[in-house]
Amino acid sequence: MAVVKHKRSKYWQIVISQGSKKPQLWISSKTEDYKKAVRKEAELQAQYRGDQTREETFAQIDRIMGYDKAKDSVGKKSLLLEEAWDAYISLPDVTPSEGHAKKQCNDFKRFVAWLNENWPVIKTLKEVERKQAFEYMKQLRANSKTGKSYNNVRGNINTIFGTLIEEA
Repeated sequence: MAVVKHKRSKYWQIVISQGSKKPQLWISSKTEDYKKAVRKEAELQAQYRGDQTREETFAQIDRIMGYDKAKDSVGKKSLLLEEAWDAYISLPDVTPSEGHAKKQCNDFKRFVAWLNENWPVIKTLKEVERKQAFEYMKQLRANSKTGKSYNNVRGNINTIFGTLIEEA
């Protein structure tokens, strides 16, 4: 294990090597103080010394960091569109600012409302296809005053769907 500062994060990260041909596991210490991050790393190391297999160790890390709960809520076979925003924002890796989160939420809720109006049969995340997304974006483009607002909405919806589908 190691404590490092990633250039794109204000928090110290705890890096755990999972062995060759497997990606490193980066866990946010959720602190800007190096000494607190080192203490958190020491706590993790103390918990994982013993007769645990590698898989048990990483499962325990997931439990501590809350990844297992978030993946359970997202990994349902049929995540309802109405529940999708709550599942997205509850993921540990998702940390938008308060203002950006409101914009993302509003853009996503408008898309879901449009889907309910134009495609009432679609109720779950996995039922949404490119066809519906392109139709919504085409309508948005026609009604949008600027290209920037169109691109922002497109980016917000793409981020939310991409993250939820990746986690599922």
